Amino acid sequence: MGIRVTLFCCTANVISIDLGVLACFFPNHAYSERMSTPNVNGREGGVIMRALGIDFGLKRVGLAVSDPTGTLVSPYKTIERTTRDELFDELLAIIVKESVETIVVGLPLSLDGKDTLTTRQARNFADSLKHRTDKPIHLMDERLTSAQAEEELNAANVRGKKRKMALDSQAAVIILRSWLESGQ
Repeated sequence: MGIRVTLFCCTANVISIDLGVLACFFPNHAYSERMSTPNVNGREGGVIMRALGIDFGLKRVGLAVSDPTGTLVSPYKTIERTTRDELFDELLAIIVKESVETIVVGLPLSLDGKDTLTTRQARNFADSLKHRTDKPIHLMDERLTSAQAEEELNAANVRGKKRKMALDSQAAVIILRSWLESGQ
C-alpha cells in the first residue's frame, strides 16, 4: 500500500489519501463517472464507485462518502435521529444526491466478536435499508472506531459542540475507509 497522509481541516473534516492519487484533486469529469480500472484498492479489474459509510446509532447516525475512485473518504454529515421514516427518507435522498452505488454499515460487535443488542439493532437497520434501496449493503466490523475517531479529532483539535457532531461522521469515515482498504 502507498503512503497515506491524513489532512485535518479547521471544519473538523479529516480526509485520508494515498499520495499516489493526489491527481484526483484536479477537476476531471472522469472522476464523477463510474469507471473501470486495472487495480482499485486491491480489486483487480475492479469498478470504481462512490460508497456511503454509516455509523448507526440510536440518537445520531454518522455518514461518510468516498470519492468516485474509492480513494478519498470524507465526513458527510451527522443525522440527529427523529423518526425511523425520516431517517430513511434522508438517507435515500443522500444516496440519490451523491450517486452512491454501495453502502457500508458499521457493525458494533463486542470486543470478543460476539453480537450485542446494539449489533442486532445495526443489523435490523441494515436489513430495513436493504428493503428500501437496490444498492448493495455491506456490514463492516466497527470495533474501536469511536476511540480511533476520538484520537483523530483530538489531533485535529476539534472541541465543543462541533466535536459531538463530528465524532459520528468521523467514525463513519473510519468504517468506510477500513472497508475500502480491506478490498471486500
